[in-house]
Amino acid sequence: MWSLWFVSIGAALGDDVSISDIEPPQRVLVISQVTRVMQGDTPTVSLKPGQLMTFTKANGDWRYTPEFRGWVSVRDVIPLEKSIDYFSKIIGEQPSSAAFHHRAIAQIALGNFENALSDMNQAIEGGDKS
Repeated sequence: MWSLWFVSIGAALGDDVSISDIEPPQRVLVISQVTRVMQGDTPTVSLKPGQLMTFTKANGDWRYTPEFRGWVSVRDVIPLEKSIDYFSKIIGEQPSSAAFHHRAIAQIALGNFENALSDMNQAIEGGDKS
């Protein structure tokens, strides 16, 4: 049954079926304003920037996330280990509450709690109430 499901997903995504496991699973952070989790050709969930998730399978430019039971485009995310530098660059060029907030999320996920607190304070001072 699962192999048929994966074949259907691959066909729906328009790719040759070449699903492979990601070992170890990859943790990522959503950076796109419009990120949809897909099941076949049907969007099931829309994710907001800053959402953490884990990828366990790969098929071309698509990754499977068990948390949301669907596939996400790699263009919509950044690996967690690169996210601090990514948001630091944005903050350096054009600081915003959202950038501080998203970097704080990454800091927490990486165990950098004091840095996360500092970033969250910056986000709050800038008007971010989330």
